[in-house]
This record gives sequence, C-alpha cells and structure tokens, in this order.
Amino acid sequence: MSTSSISKYQSGSLGEVWQISYPLILTALSSNLMLFCDRLILAQYSLLAMNATATIGLICTIFQYGGLALTGIATVFVGQYNGAKEFKKLAAPVWQMIWFALMLCILFWPLTIIGPKLFIPDNFLTEGTGYFRWLMFFSCLPPLIAAVASFFIGRGTAKIVTVAAIIANIINLMLDIILIYYLGTVGAAIATVVAQIIQVIILFYVFLNPENTRKFATRIYKFNRELFIKCLKVGFPASISHLMELSGWATLTVFLASVGTDYITVNTIGQNCMFLCLFFNDGLQKGITAIAANMLGSKTAHLIPKLLKSAFLLHGIVIISLFIPLWIYPEYLLDLFLNDTHLAQSELISYAMIALKGLWCWYALEGAVWIIAGVLFAGEDTKFIMYANTINTWIFAVLPAIIWTKYFVGTPEISWGYIAPLYGTISACAFIWRYKSGKWNSRTSTHS
Repeated sequence: MSTSSISKYQSGSLGEVWQISYPLILTALSSNLMLFCDRLILAQYSLLAMNATATIGLICTIFQYGGLALTGIATVFVGQYNGAKEFKKLAAPVWQMIWFALMLCILFWPLTIIGPKLFIPDNFLTEGTGYFRWLMFFSCLPPLIAAVASFFIGRGTAKIVTVAAIIANIINLMLDIILIYYLGTVGAAIATVVAQIIQVIILFYVFLNPENTRKFATRIYKFNRELFIKCLKVGFPASISHLMELSGWATLTVFLASVGTDYITVNTIGQNCMFLCLFFNDGLQKGITAIAANMLGSKTAHLIPKLLKSAFLLHGIVIISLFIPLWIYPEYLLDLFLNDTHLAQSELISYAMIALKGLWCWYALEGAVWIIAGVLFAGEDTKFIMYANTINTWIFAVLPAIIWTKYFVGTPEISWGYIAPLYGTISACAFIWRYKSGKWNSRTSTHS
C-alpha cells in the first residue's frame, strides 16, 4: 500500500476511490432521496405546494450552500494535515468553520423577516412564506454539518457521516408523512429542520469522543484568527461560486414560474430528477478532494492522474445506468410526479420527456466537471472554480434560457432539453483545460 493512501488499497486506485467515496455517495443519496421523496409527498398533497417548495427551496439553498461550501473547505486542510501526519492539527480548521457557521445566524435571522417579500414570487406567497421562514431561521445547520463532517471526510473515515445522514433522513421522511398532511409546506420545513438537528448531534457526539480527543485534540475549540482567515480565503471563492450558480438557477426558476404552469412543472420535474442523480457526483467529488488533499500533503501528487482515471471509470458506469430511466423509459419517472389529469396532457408529457433526455446529456458532462473540481479544491484553486461557474451559469445557461423563452417563445423543455447540455459542454471544456494547464496546483506542489 502506498504511504499516501488513506485506505487499504493503493493510492489513487479504483479500490481506494470507491472505499473513500462510497460512504459519501450513500450520504448524498440519502439526502437527495429524502428531497426526492419530500417532493413526491408534496406533489400528492398539492402540485402548487411542490412547485412552491421547489422554487423557495432553491432560494434558501443559495444561502445554505454558500455557507456550506465555505465551511466544507475544512476538508482540504484536514486532508493535507492528515497526509503530512500532523494529527494534532486536524481539529483546528474544523473548529474555525464551526464558529463561522454559527456566525451566519447574523445574516440568516433578519432574512426570515424581510426575505419573503424580497424573494418569493407572488403566486407562492401563501404556500411558501412559512416554509421559507422555517428553513431560513435554521440555515446555519447545513454549514455546521459540513464543518463537523469535514473532520471525518478529510481523514477518509466518513462512515459516521453516512450513518448520521441516513438516520436523520429516515426521521425526516417519517415526519414528512405526518406533518405535510396536517401543516402542508410548513410541515415539510419542520421535518427538515428536526432531521438536521439530529444529524448535528450525532456528528458532534463522535467528533468529541475520548478517542478523537486524545489523538486529534478535538476539544481544543479556541478561535485561531490566522487559521480562520486562511480557511475563509480559500473557501470564500467556493462559497461565491455556489451563490452565483444557485442564484442563477433560482432566477431561472422564478422566471419560469411567472411564465406558466407547464414551464415551472417541467423545470421542477427536471430539477427533482437532477437532485436525485447528483448524489453520485457529490459523494465522488468529496472523496476525490479527500484523497487528492492527502496526496498533496504527503507530496505524492504524481498519483493524481491515476486518481482521475479511477473516478472517470466509476462515473462512466453511472452514466450507462441512468440512460435507461432518463432516455429509454422516462414515462415511469413522469408517472411519479403527474396525476391522471396531467398525464392526459400529451404535450406536457412530450416536453418533460425531452427535458429528461437533456438532463442525461448534462449529467454526463457535469460529472466530468465535478470530478476535476474535486482535484482543484484539493489544490486550493477555488478562484478558478468561482469564475468558471459564475460565467458558465449566467452567460451560457440562465440568460440564453430566459431570452429564448421570453423573446422567441421557447417551449417548456428549453432549459433542460437544450440549454443544459450546451452549458455542460462548455463547463467540461473549461475545467479540463484548467487541469491540463497545471496552474491549479502552483501553490501546493510541482505537479503539472
């Protein structure tokens, strides 16, 4: 086994990538499947409720994922310290990001009051105001979860993260079934918040246990100004990247909601399936970041091409698997979201089928972006990720979709069916070019 390996397999091998990534993939699957089931339950309750939560949930996600992307950067520092065998330093970046997650309440709490009028479309105000306020008040929880989870992910010991997520999401599902029936969208929000609190408690319990305290000094929680600023400096571009990317998709979603029911329904179906599919990319990227960060810390960056080859092989298997439900038999997915009345609208079904085929093309390309981004994160090349994601999202996805729909009377499948594959192609080319240039690693190794 290579000295840089954080598993029982050779460093960068298919076995190592799978061993480190699969708990993270299961974690993401659990969370995304929960969101998928949440939307299904809401769709049975009311199509308006599903569309409202899809739109407002994306708005809340802008703020949550902005914070989450920043606090999750602790994974890079944990991985680098772990690779360098500096075990007593591992908890320090985690605590800095825990403090930052709690500081975010200063931003989130005022938004619970002023946010509904600023962000929620008029046609969703009744269904969405309570949902928005519950999620926004507790929006520090996802960044807090990411901060504590980084301690386990960066060391390649993420099974507890998976267990915590699965337990929390099972509770979320149980509460959804009960609370949505009685409280509608507010019930869905309460279920989500309770599940996140349980997840935080489980992760903190293990993080602070005697074994981790002895080996990694996890109870030394003091504020370290220098390290705090260093984490923010690396993590801030990643946070802005998420903010700009998600704000673009939220802008498009709000626009489509104002155009008509068919437009927002097709978009929401595509969005729901996207969240379900992205679990693999999300988990794989985190695994790649952890492995690559350990390689950089142990000065074995020459193994990164091997790591990428293994990751692309896994992604290829997933692409082939998704071809069946998204391209060959999309009607089975559509049956889950559309009731008999909507199924009678053959035109809507036709639009949705095209959207799902476009989603598959986008996913195949986006997987390459996420894989390479995992390495760029490990190399602290977050500024490029920020610029690339911002430009690609707004210039090659959001604005073309809005202009095409508004001025050229585009049909409902435009955004997912045609714009998304184009956007995915441009993003993939940009990230491949960056990796090939070698500039992503100029500060941390001589690899090129």
